[in-house]
Amino acid sequence: MNWKIKFQSRRCGQNMVRKHYTAGDKEYTYFICSTRKAQKGCSTHSIDEETLMASVLNAVKSHIDVVLEAEQLLEMVESLPENQQNVFNYDAQIVKLKEEIERNKNFKLKLYENLQEGMIGQDEYFLFKKSYAMKIQEAEQAIAAIEAEREQMVNNNREQLSWTEVFKQYQNITEVTRNVVVDLIDHIEILEGKGIHVVFRYHDNWDKLIAAISNIPADMKSQMAV
Repeated sequence: MNWKIKFQSRRCGQNMVRKHYTAGDKEYTYFICSTRKAQKGCSTHSIDEETLMASVLNAVKSHIDVVLEAEQLLEMVESLPENQQNVFNYDAQIVKLKEEIERNKNFKLKLYENLQEGMIGQDEYFLFKKSYAMKIQEAEQAIAAIEAEREQMVNNNREQLSWTEVFKQYQNITEVTRNVVVDLIDHIEILEGKGIHVVFRYHDNWDKLIAAISNIPADMKSQMAV
């Protein structure tokens, strides 16, 4: 096993040391707490490599299943009319502002005709021209801000789920390979009684995903489960 992964004792936080020993014609590999090995405290807890591999595989498969279930739930929420309505509202605001820009541009163009026809004086001409130009500029700035906000919302939704693709590619794994460890696992904590706790990568993204799901009303979750 050539994994660049940190194994540590859950109790003292120190690294677990990989050791070998031979009994007869068989070779055994196990992990023991470095603190205990140095006789500086901690408890006598160790785990053999075969048990460790089986436990890590089960933990990875279980976590992948939970991630995919959570992803499916959030994707269903994102496809609901309420969420599509948010995007539509952005687009509707942009359309309204563009209409306002065209209207003010037309008013601005007619100012010179009104001036030539004597309907307005020169002072009024420049005053109205400046006013329409300012309204056009403000509407253009508002469109830019709304488009940026709309893009941010869409990107946030995509980003929130993009990391799950890393887990999805391993959903049918049958063994723990180096790639699985490098891509999915941050570190592994060894507990007493040969237990383990796998700390996965992307835990911040996972917390955000769980937080988003926790905000889904209970009645909506029950409808999705049907």
